[in-house]
Amino acid sequence: MGNNPNKVSYLHLFVPYKRWEWTIEDLVKSVSGAVSYFNERGEYSAKIVKKKEDSNNCEHHANAIIFGVFVSNLAEKYKVEKKLSYGKKIKKYNDTKKVIEESRKFFQSLIVNEEEVKRMTDLVNKYINSEPQNEMYVEVSRINKSYRYKL
Repeated sequence: MGNNPNKVSYLHLFVPYKRWEWTIEDLVKSVSGAVSYFNERGEYSAKIVKKKEDSNNCEHHANAIIFGVFVSNLAEKYKVEKKLSYGKKIKKYNDTKKVIEESRKFFQSLIVNEEEVKRMTDLVNKYINSEPQNEMYVEVSRINKSYRYKL
């Protein structure tokens, strides 16, 4: 944190509870259920929403997938630097397991295409278990458009 106790320079999460299988499932469900994800969490934005405690950016998404906690270093740093009432120098979770369970419920509640989820999960698992020589892609169909993501 340096010499200035009011400046956040880096946050690091350590969450011992989230299982690897949940990470894959949450990732796949968030891609397949992107419409309901964004309807619930809001569009990605680097702008901090001052009316509520949390915003939604790609870092929130990644940390929720990997750790099970919707938190962003960028957002927390901004809140502390701007002295917003809900900005915390140290963001503590008294019951980390409960926070992860709530994030799991969120991902489980997304409206998804189950066939797409199964297909994408199989592709991710195949990629994880394969040699890194082959490039793999996941294709996600949306209304009038198809998106291709390199794994």
